[in-house]
Formats: sequence, C-alpha cells, structure tokens
Amino acid sequence: MTEQARQRSMTKRQVSIRIESVSGGDRIVQKASGVLYPKGDHVYLRYAETEGELGETQTTIRLDGKEIRIVRSGDIRSEQRFSVGTPFRGYYATPQGRLELEIVTKSLRTELPVSGSGELKAVWSYELLVGGDLAGMYRLKLEAR
Repeated sequence: MTEQARQRSMTKRQVSIRIESVSGGDRIVQKASGVLYPKGDHVYLRYAETEGELGETQTTIRLDGKEIRIVRSGDIRSEQRFSVGTPFRGYYATPQGRLELEIVTKSLRTELPVSGSGELKAVWSYELLVGGDLAGMYRLKLEAR
C-alpha cells in the first residue's frame, strides 16, 4: 500500500454531493446523496441518479490526483475518463442507441480527503466530441461532504 493510500485510510461514509456543469452559458446543478470510500490508490464516489432522462442509473466516480473516471450503469450506460494530455474514447448508451464519444480534457484539479473526514473537490474542463464533431465545451465542479 502506498503512503497516499494509507493517508486516505477512511471507511465508507455517507456524503452529500453537488455537481455543477457549465456549457455554452447554461448552468446545471445536480444534488444527490451517496457513499465515499477509498480503494487502493483511488477514492470512489457512488450514487443513484433518478432524475429525468437518466431513469434508474447508478453512477460510480473514481478519482486520483491525475484522472477521473465516471461509469454509469442501469437505464443509462456510459463511461468517460478525464486526464489532461490524454484524449479518451468513451460511450453513452440508452435504450434508443449508443453514441461514441471522445473526451479531450483541458484542465483537472482534485482535492481528495486524507482522513475519515474532509471534503472531496474536483474541477475539470473538457471538449466533448461525438462522431468526430465538437458537441461542446464543458466545465464541471464536483463536491462531496
């Protein structure tokens, strides 16, 4: 176990989650309750999305100091990875079909909890391409406390 993993030696705990997304002048804020826990060198955040078009969807976010990975399963299935300097291919699948995505991360900053208490914060921006065409520029802010 690395020193970084030992420093994060916290147990699973309930947290309040706030996600703010900004794109093209539109701002969306999503709130949820979830579980925050360490595993290896990563911190995980899990919560259920039950609002609107996502139906019944479970979201898992894996964070370390250099990368964020978001996986959704349920009515909506998707995978997205964010790391500056490394474009990633992902997907977004609904009962109506599947879209192939490319994510180009422009900036990424994380503050991970180092003990049983403390907040998780992440801010990142990225370009989203669908079918090779630019679908938008996004900036996200994630907080769990």
